[in-house]
Amino acid sequence: MNQSIVEQIMTLKNQSVEELKAKYEEVFKGEKPTSNNRPYLWLKIACRL
Repeated sequence: MNQSIVEQIMTLKNQSVEELKAKYEEVFKGEKPTSNNRPYLWLKIACRL
């Protein structure tokens, strides 16, 4: 796995829900997240990266 991606995923672990929601929209090309659950958002973003 690319080290850059691992670093991105680990950085996401420390972000707030609002920051994760913004990243979700970026990664999923404008799609709004339907959840406010931090672990769920982190996992969905990490899998997409």
